[in-house]
Amino acid sequence: MVSQNSKAVFEAALQLPADDRVRLATQLWQSLDARPDPDGESDWEREIDRRIQAARQNPSRLVDGQETLRQLEAGQRPGSLV
Repeated sequence: MVSQNSKAVFEAALQLPADDRVRLATQLWQSLDARPDPDGESDWEREIDRRIQAARQNPSRLVDGQETLRQLEAGQRPGSLV
């Protein structure tokens, strides 16, 4: 059950400009886990590097965004490097 105070804060937050709501949401999200994952950033960096390398090794497998959307809308599985 959500408290009246939480409801009031939420309603007030909805009145903020979008940029302020994004900052507030980010701060709230970050407050849920104050201990950053020391390996999380490096995991993402490795995954990004892997995908860049895969794209460079086989650029013919790349599909542009519009084509991917067309495939999704047609119920097809879009081409992917992963």
